[in-house]
Formats: sequence, structure tokens, C-alpha cells
Amino acid sequence: MSVPIKLAVKLVDGEVSWRDLRYVYFSPAALKRLGFVQKQLVSVKHSNGSSIGIAQVPRGVNLGPFEIGLNSQFADWANAKVGQRVNVVQYTHPLKDVESLKITCSTGTEGNPFSESQIKKTLLEMRYLHLGMVFAAQSSNTTKALTPVTKHASIDHNLKDNDDILPPGCIKIEEIHVRSPSNLLEAISDLSLEEPRLYRFTASSDLDVEGPFHSEMSESQNSVSSPVVQDSRIQQEASSTPITFSSIGGLDNQIQQVRDVIELPFQNPELFEYFHISPPRGILLYGPPGTGKTMILRAIAAETNARVFRIDGPSVVGKYMGETEARLKKIFDDARSQQPSIIFIDEIDAIAPKRTSDVSEAESRAVASLLTLLDGMSNAGKVAVFAATNRPNSIDEALRRPGRLEKEIEVGIPDKNARLDILKLLFEKVPNKLGPEELEDLASRTHAYVGADLTAVVREAALRAIKRALKKQNESDDATAKENRGAVELDDVELALTSVRQSAMREFIIESPNVKWSQIGGQEDVKQKLKESVEWPLTHPETFSRLGVRPPKGILLYGPPGCSKTLTAKAIATETGLNFIAVKGPELFNKYIGESERAVRQLFQKARQASPSVIFFDEIDALTSSRGEDHSGDRVVTALLNELDGIEALKNVLVLAATNRPDVIDPALMRPGRLDRLFYVGPPNLEARRQILLIQSRQMKFSEGIDLEDIALRTDGCSGAEIVALCQEAGLVAMHENVEATEITRAHFEKALLALRKGITQNMLDFYSQFAEGVSAKASSG
Repeated sequence: MSVPIKLAVKLVDGEVSWRDLRYVYFSPAALKRLGFVQKQLVSVKHSNGSSIGIAQVPRGVNLGPFEIGLNSQFADWANAKVGQRVNVVQYTHPLKDVESLKITCSTGTEGNPFSESQIKKTLLEMRYLHLGMVFAAQSSNTTKALTPVTKHASIDHNLKDNDDILPPGCIKIEEIHVRSPSNLLEAISDLSLEEPRLYRFTASSDLDVEGPFHSEMSESQNSVSSPVVQDSRIQQEASSTPITFSSIGGLDNQIQQVRDVIELPFQNPELFEYFHISPPRGILLYGPPGTGKTMILRAIAAETNARVFRIDGPSVVGKYMGETEARLKKIFDDARSQQPSIIFIDEIDAIAPKRTSDVSEAESRAVASLLTLLDGMSNAGKVAVFAATNRPNSIDEALRRPGRLEKEIEVGIPDKNARLDILKLLFEKVPNKLGPEELEDLASRTHAYVGADLTAVVREAALRAIKRALKKQNESDDATAKENRGAVELDDVELALTSVRQSAMREFIIESPNVKWSQIGGQEDVKQKLKESVEWPLTHPETFSRLGVRPPKGILLYGPPGCSKTLTAKAIATETGLNFIAVKGPELFNKYIGESERAVRQLFQKARQASPSVIFFDEIDALTSSRGEDHSGDRVVTALLNELDGIEALKNVLVLAATNRPDVIDPALMRPGRLDRLFYVGPPNLEARRQILLIQSRQMKFSEGIDLEDIALRTDGCSGAEIVALCQEAGLVAMHENVEATEITRAHFEKALLALRKGITQNMLDFYSQFAEGVSAKASSG
């Protein structure tokens, strides 16, 4: 163990790295006498100061056995003079990593432009830090750097006269935070403040920079130096194509509303003074991700030449009490001082949630601070606040009143015309071979695709065109062919559509079923009625409007099991190209009260956003049994009734349901205005059975001697599923006789017919007949 020994200070200067500034040099004899080893932490003390260094044996420097070598920087930290005798002892405290660091900056006389990342880089090179360290900005014609402060008259004079005021162009370490002590001894050691401490700065250490020096640095850097505020004009200059209102497609209505709010107060403020009214200050943009909310903001910044202060929800939240409120206040103050300006709060639900019992005190204070700042905007001049969220019902209600975020603009999923505008703009600069009719067809088929999705589709199509052009150039020796870089074709776009999913439907989307009407044998009457109910409102909307006819909201397919009710629903999804949401009845139930109803609301909300769409409830009887029999499902039935025929209109959304137990469904669900049409899907007749067998014969290998007409006659009373099962059973019989069989013969069908079981009974058919008569009687009496 080392004992205190007085050593005389000798300066050892030269070309050293910043990390070497912490070295304390000893002769080998002195190192041995003190009981130290190289790289060991030691404490250099005397009556007027102390500091912590790293023991080292110098090279090319002669030190006596009672001398200690210090560089001028370390001597300044320890307040030691040449020739002064100091004590050197082992540093006994553990070396802890810095979790967070608070730095205060001052403004240089020339506004030294250092970003937060540059400060962090400097601290990483220094590595070992202590409280009160001061760094000064040093610049030349070509380079700029931050260096630790050595003895300098002006700096030393300012620091001694007033510890709270930094000299120009300096930064100072004000606070160092480490992890909490893990045991009692470590806690007691941390309480000892008799000597300075040394800490290790790592790449994972957080940095909190405050002061005017920081704001100047942030604004002068083109990189993202602050997570809170960014100047959109810098981003616009960096971008090759600036965003303007004319470069945004499908949002004409929203853009006009924004321009009414922004341009008039910014360009003609005297009109509001004349009428003694204050212009609207706060606007809330809400809608699904990828619809263009941020793009509108960038266009506003370009069109109005305003400075934009952007607040990303989570990044403004500080780890210390009051830090979040201070950051918000500084941003609003900066916006006032740099008019015209716009404050854009992205993901506002992250910093202003509803103040309930689940919200922490820090979040409540942040919400209250934001409310106060918005209230102070009435006389702010040319300053506007934009907020964006895709969860408008999650933000505090107090924000959504006049005087704060008083105007709400929905940036929703684009309709057909909006998608056409977006596609025209996207393909405007992309070489392509698409005509106006093809673009219009694409717009009509890309339901639920938002602007970001369509951009991804065009990019994917362009990549396919590039690959095709490169392949042709490699295969051809013709110089002309090599100069041809190709163009996007319709096939490229079709393939791209299969690889890009709609953002609005990712929660509910399923793989599109590939079932066509031609794959369903018989049921021609049901097919025609479904085409009239589903396709006509889309293909002939003007006729419905001219005649005043309201398209049906819901269709119920009922009938015996196995009669192609679900297959018919799949065919609707394939043939119409609508967004198809398949819901199995029981999957909406949840054991927690209120969760099932919320699932129903979210389901219909998504369908409205992605309209035109079809919601298919398979086995709906499991979800909507008559109320009073099972109280657990009553609330779900009520929620479903309200969605089908409630206050909020169900436009361009068709509800398709299937069941083989129509008698247990709540009667209120089957009245006009909800499930308008009830279609009976019964067992196939002779012609339908013949068609089913023909469809199977195209998919399977039947021998020429099979009489499909005879099989159709002998399967009277069978469902479509049973006929398909008969063909499959005949195939299995053929394999049982000979694994190498190449076809299915009549004999195989004869054996399969002997094992055929009919699931549809006469009583079942009578039941459906009576149910249909009862529905007709109710409709005629009503």
C-alpha cells in the first residue's frame, strides 16, 4: 500500500494526445518506492488543490527519485506550480462510467459553430473527466477544434471573478450523473466529498448541452445536431427537389385549408387588426401514417419562406424535472424571435396524452406547460403551431379547443381521384409506357394505398425496369440497345403491387383469395344477386344516385353446410378487387369487458378508411346470437348494430355474413338497413352438380369412360363439398389399388359412391324453407 511522500513538481511538455494529458510521470525508482504500477489511478494533492491522474514512466525524460512530472494542463487542473512539493496517493474510489453529462456553453465572439456531436467526440477522445472541466473553442482558417483550457489570462480572470459566467467561446462540465450505487459500501464511498472524482466518458453516455452556444451550433449545422429543433429550410436546400404545394397530389382540399390558415395571417396581418380578431394559431393534422402530413409541412415552409421549428414527440422529453417544460418554452421563445415561423409537433400524442390516473406527474406537467404556451400565442405575431398524430383521440382534450389546436384537418386515405393525381405526379419524371387509361385503372384498383405506398409501388416497378434493361444490355452487342435504359411497363407495376401491401389494411389484411365465379358450380341466381349488390354500386354509382336508390349495407348467405357460402365470399373478393377483411365470429370476443366492443369499432373504422371494402363474417351466428340468451355477447351485438345503422354512415362498406344457423341470429340484425338481403344458398341441383363435376375433372385426371351425368344423378341431395369429397375419395381408392395409377376410372367412383355419406337431411331442408317463409311473411307484413 502506498504512503504519502512529498515529490517536487517538474513540467513535462511535448506533443501528446488529449488522453495523455491525464498522465502523471514517475521515475522507476519513485514508482517502486510508492508501490504503484503503470496505468494505476493516483491522486495528486497539496494544500491548494488536487487532481487525479494515471501513473506512467516517461520516455526520454529524466526524473529524479523525488520528482513528479506533470504536463501544463494537468498542473493547471491540480493548481500546482513548478518546484512545489505535492503528496501522491492511490486513488481508492471506483472508476464509474458516465450515464449523463450536463454541459453549459457560452457564445463565442465569432459564434463558434460546434455541434453536439463534435462536443461528444471531444469528450470521447479525452475519455477521463472531472467536474468543472472547461474547454475552449480554437479555430483557424481551415480547422475548428475544442481543447481543454490551460492557463490563460482572460479565461482565468473570468472564471475567478464569476464562476457562473463562462468566458466567450467556452464549454464547462456542470453535472455528471452515474448509475445508482449497488451496495452500502459504494453508497458510503459516494458520499465522501473530500477529494475530486474521476469519471469515464463512453459512447453510450448521454449529453445534455445548454446555453446560447448550443443554439448557435444547432442552427449552423446541416446535420441533425439537436433531436428537438430542426430548420426545414436547411433540409429543403439539401434536397434536390424542394417540396411545394404543386408537388403534392390528392390533397387539394387539405392544402387549401392549410393555406387559408397560414398565408392570410402571414401575408396580410393588418386585415385581422382591422376586424379586431386574432387569426387561428393552432392546427391539428391527423390521419394514418404515410398520407402526407409531414409533406404538407415541408411545402408550407417552402411556400411561406418561414422558419420551421420541429419537435419530435419523444425527443423533447427530458430526464430531469422541469427539463421538458424548459425545452418547450425555449422553442416557443425562439419561434417568436424569428418570425415568420412555424412550430411543428410531430407525434403530439407522445408528449400530450390524456391526463388520467395512468399518466405520470412529469407527463401532466408537460401537457400543462404546452397548454400555457399555446394560450400565449394570441399576440405572438406571425407564428403558427402545427401538430400531427395518427391517434387524435389519445391526446388531451384541453388541446383541442379554440385558441389552442382549434382547427383539425384530416389527412385521410386517398380516394380514386386522389390516387390518380398521386400516380400522375409520381410517373411524371419516371420513364414509362403507361397510358391515361392504364393509370386510371391502377387508381381504381389500388384501394387503401396511401401516398407512401404508391411511392413504394413506383419505386419497385422502376427497379424491375432497371434490372430488365441491364439484362438486355448484357445480352446484346448492339450499341443502340446498350444506350436504351428502358421504361416502366404495366407488368412491372402489376408485379410491384403484389409486393407492396397497403398500410391502412396491415392490421386486418389477408392474402387475397384466388377464387373466380367460374370455379363455383351452379348457384347462378345467387351469383347474379351478389353481382348486383356488390359490383353495381361501384360500376354504376351515377344510376343509383339518379334513381335515389341506396346500395345494400349487408348480405346474409344462409344454407346447409358445404353449399359454397364461404367460397362465394372468396369469389366476391377476387372478382371485385375490393379490400377484403375476413373475420371469424369468435375471434372478436375478449375476456376483458369493453375489449370486444372496441374490436368491433376498430374493425369498422379500418373498413371505412380503406373503402370500398367488404367485411366478411364467417359463422356469424357465433357472434350475434339473440340478446338475452347469452349476456356476454349482448354488448357485441349492440356494437355491431350501431356500426351497421348508427349515427356514423357506413359508406362504400359492405358487410357480408355466412351462417347455417340463421334462426339464432338476433332478429334486429336482419332488418332492412342492416343485413338488407338474405340469400339462400341451397344444395346444388342437377345442373349445378354436373358443373361441379366438370370443374373437378379439369383439376383431376379422370378416365374417358366416366359418365359424369350418371354420377350427377346419383349424388342427388349432396352438397357441393360432398361432391368434391367424392372425387377426392375416388382418387384415394385409385392410389390404394395402385400407387403408380395415372387416372381415376369408373370403378374407383363406384367404390367411392358406396362410402358416400349425405349430411343434408329432409328435415334440414324443411327448416330452411320455413325460415325463408317466415322472413318473407315478416317483410310483407312490415
